[in-house]
Amino acid sequence: MADVSKIVKGFKQLVDAINKSDSAKGILAKWLEGYVGRIHAFEIEDKKFHIVFWPDKAKFVDGETHAPDLVIRATADAWTDMVTGKKKWSDLLREGTLFIIGAANEIQPFIQIAWTAGVIPSAAKPPD
Repeated sequence: MADVSKIVKGFKQLVDAINKSDSAKGILAKWLEGYVGRIHAFEIEDKKFHIVFWPDKAKFVDGETHAPDLVIRATADAWTDMVTGKKKWSDLLREGTLFIIGAANEIQPFIQIAWTAGVIPSAAKPPD
């Protein structure tokens, strides 16, 4: 079973990397043009947290939020399988181990920001 604490640690590292990357902040500014911000909530196993995105920074917050734009609910194994490419998100949806609620179109900018920041939150061991 994938380690939820490693996934959460990865999300915290992602937020730190976003806030240190001018390129990632450029994507934030473009993505959120005309908006105050966006909130992505995550429920990985029993751990709930969310990320608040503003045009110039991001913030990791433990716990639930009352008005997320997007909720991603997954098992730790499903999340790790998805971000490592072991399984397609569509297969995980069919299996019932991944749920996407709300503005699914917001996943693409999130992925682009994560790639740009160089941190993909996962419990998988990085390659040597």
